[in-house]
Amino acid sequence: MKSRIIKTALLSMLLLPVFASAQLLQQQDVIRLQAAGEVSINPDIAILKIAVTTEDENVAEAISENARKMNQVVQVIEKEIKDHSKIQTSRYQLNPINEYDQETKRSYITGYRVTNEVTVESNNLEGLGELIDDVVEVGSNQIQQLSFSHSDIDNLRDQALQAAITNGIEQANMMATTAGLEVTRVVEISTYAAQPGPTPVYREMAMMNDAKTTILPGEMMVVQQVYMTFAIN
Repeated sequence: MKSRIIKTALLSMLLLPVFASAQLLQQQDVIRLQAAGEVSINPDIAILKIAVTTEDENVAEAISENARKMNQVVQVIEKEIKDHSKIQTSRYQLNPINEYDQETKRSYITGYRVTNEVTVESNNLEGLGELIDDVVEVGSNQIQQLSFSHSDIDNLRDQALQAAITNGIEQANMMATTAGLEVTRVVEISTYAAQPGPTPVYREMAMMNDAKTTILPGEMMVVQQVYMTFAIN
């Protein structure tokens, strides 16, 4: 019994400094702020989704026609994209086409729709418009989600994060000095990516009758945000 009492007392003594330290942290004066950092650069990677959609009253015919056109599309893509690991099937759908009859108040299947989509990553941004024209010519009827990125995106995110932290420190020092105070240390930092990925500042896809498709990658920005807490006195 005496041994248990001594152990309990010792545990209480060990916990007291931790609890006191936590109370002190909660009571001290702090500055809390949000800061952002960004890096702009010309992209060197284009990512787009190329798809073929076909419809037919007969499900087998819809599938067969889709496969024929998609095989031609993939052949064109593979001529342009030498690294075939950059070509990936991202969607395949087979759905009935329903038509509602007002007289019978029932829906009937009138046909079938098949969609086959591949995601393509290309480093040849100058040839992107030609690639789009070529795949459309052999059967693609959907070009979706064109976006741009950079091969060194992780390093760019780190640079943007460093800029955000530097901006946060500068803001805290300015605020404290203006109020006649002094920043003593950083208490907490948490990060938040403003975008899930790089955002193109400007891009355009022009498609007209006999005109060739023009793609303008423009400039992209990588943005990072931080939430920071500073102790002041």
